[in-house]
Amino acid sequence: MTKKILLITVEFPPRKMGNVRLVKFAQYLLELGWQVHVLTVSERSIWEFDHSVEIPPGTKVYRAARPNPFVFLDRRWEEKDNLRLKEKLGKPVSSSGHPLPGRLGPPGRLGPPGRFGLEGRRVSSCGISSIPQAAIPGTHKVGAQSSSGLLQRLKNTVTQLITQFRRYFFIPTEEIMWLPFAVIKGTRLCFKEKIDLVYSTAPDFTNHLVAGLISLLTGKKWVAEYRNFWTDNPTRPPKTKLHKIIEECLDWCVLKKASAVVVIAGAMKEALLKRRPFLCPENIISIDNGYDRAEFEPLPASKREGPQFLITYTGALYADYPTPAFLTALGEMFQEDPKMKETCQVDFCGIVKAQQEAEITKVIRRFGLEDNVRFLGQVPRPETLRYQLESDALLLLFIVRGNLPNLDTVVPGKLFDYIAAEKPILAIVPEGMTTDIVRQGRLGIAVNTDEVSEIKYALQRLYQEHLNGGINLNQDWKYLKRFDRKFLTQRLSDFFERVLKE
Repeated sequence: MTKKILLITVEFPPRKMGNVRLVKFAQYLLELGWQVHVLTVSERSIWEFDHSVEIPPGTKVYRAARPNPFVFLDRRWEEKDNLRLKEKLGKPVSSSGHPLPGRLGPPGRLGPPGRFGLEGRRVSSCGISSIPQAAIPGTHKVGAQSSSGLLQRLKNTVTQLITQFRRYFFIPTEEIMWLPFAVIKGTRLCFKEKIDLVYSTAPDFTNHLVAGLISLLTGKKWVAEYRNFWTDNPTRPPKTKLHKIIEECLDWCVLKKASAVVVIAGAMKEALLKRRPFLCPENIISIDNGYDRAEFEPLPASKREGPQFLITYTGALYADYPTPAFLTALGEMFQEDPKMKETCQVDFCGIVKAQQEAEITKVIRRFGLEDNVRFLGQVPRPETLRYQLESDALLLLFIVRGNLPNLDTVVPGKLFDYIAAEKPILAIVPEGMTTDIVRQGRLGIAVNTDEVSEIKYALQRLYQEHLNGGINLNQDWKYLKRFDRKFLTQRLSDFFERVLKE
């Protein structure tokens, strides 16, 4: 008899460059005979869904209202941030000041000749900016300037107030506004469709609160997935003591009431059992993030001419990431070997947080890296995967310093896409699960510090191997098979069956 599962998430499909884990689970659960229902937010609530990620045919998607008075602001701010980022941190322009063609020319080739300065010149607004009107004789108007400055300060104040309200008022996040509508719709679905099992994934942790209430109202078994810890999370520190107390209580309730728990790393399971002794080890399973090599099959093959060495990073750059140390190592290498500067490029795809932006800008200016480092903003998932394929090496970053809890349990999801791309990885990450995978899978070089000298040594190794005819990975696919999406979903399906029997 076909089993029916209700997947609960605020993002389906994911947001731009978001985690496709649940989409892949839906795809392969359908193949394993499950009937998949998804409860998510209305499309008008979140504007940046990545519709390039295909929803598996046969998936039944239900959308509940999620009030969002800020959706238009989100759209405007995101577009402005992307534009400002590209202009400030290395948007390529020609000598005439017009943008050059995109990152790549024809499929599988890098952009036009001159992308390293042979034809025209690429500079960022760090180096060349428009001349302010006040600098032109006869155009300085004190009244207009004062009025403009006052208006700008007012805008900044209003923006700051809205940001702080959204940050501190909603617990755990503003997705909590979705909860009553989702619970009503999800409860009806459970009775109407005769759902067997409810499955929620987090973040966002509102998903667990929705699933918990639906389970309470319907009596259905409920499995809660933690892709990150709710509390004691190295990338999600508590906003205030009050937030910490409330979220600790909510987290305790979720883990106490859930029929079973899924985490994404063995180290996470161990840490969770230490923090919550009431949990039963048999009711917790580790299902890693994974790769799907089939996603790369329709993409054009990587064919490039010349000695260019292209490094790509895909994903967000958060506070305390070792990006400045990596760029410093790159800058020092260029000083020691000027020829490398003519043939090396680094591309970043994704958002950049304010602290990173400020530090990165300083390094770019210090070493004159405007022609070698580009920030492309968020891009659709197929384009992200193509960028990975067209690279010579892939960069993986995470916080490596600081007294933060559970750093060793973190495994960035992009690592598994990197595996499928079959490109060498330079991982600047804390010692732990991620470094273990990189080393055991023979995926590249793992550096567990932001010491510039060690990063530079790793970069030099990769660059030299590239000059010598290419970097030979010799990946251990026997070990890496455990991260294949189909294999992981089969394990998850078996776990679901066991939970339902119990």
